[in-house]
Amino acid sequence: MGCGAGPNLLWLAQKGISVSGVDVSPTALNLCRENFENAGLTHKIDELVEASVVSTPFEDESFDGICESCVFQHLGKEDRLKTFAEVKRLLKPGGIFAAYMLDAGHSTYQLSKGEEDKTEPGTLNLNDGLSNIYLTNIGVAHFYVKEEIESLLEGFSVVDPCLVTYFLPRSEAKKRGYEEYRQSMWAVYAVK
Repeated sequence: MGCGAGPNLLWLAQKGISVSGVDVSPTALNLCRENFENAGLTHKIDELVEASVVSTPFEDESFDGICESCVFQHLGKEDRLKTFAEVKRLLKPGGIFAAYMLDAGHSTYQLSKGEEDKTEPGTLNLNDGLSNIYLTNIGVAHFYVKEEIESLLEGFSVVDPCLVTYFLPRSEAKKRGYEEYRQSMWAVYAVK
């Protein structure tokens, strides 16, 4: 969900898995198709659909697995709730959801949490205008906590969020405007 140019889909296809993707960007979907063509794996694409992850055109319980990587964190609260409901709707019983999402322990959140949206705890509007590539200029960013992930995936037989944390080298942190930069993300594995 939010497949972009398809790096995760391509990796799955290389493992022999047939894939489908959804993204709001037709440009990203065209890049995804090109990447599959270049890899000789177009036969592994079931569907690539231009749509929002909030509401997809796919049938109920039509997927064995769903993957998202750093997409759901850019949705407002209402859309996040709808998107997690969409994941539940789309997965077959026993289907796997794998995700990679920002954690509230991340340096960017810790330094800016006083500016979070009061109606959406954990949500910041990051728009410093200084960088096109760093987290400080990506717009809406939601930083999850474990209990929230468990709540959003309520009803799944397994919900296992694993916290992945590391510090960038000081030289890289300084390039990003930090004395110290803690990358903190949730690697989520869940079974419906």
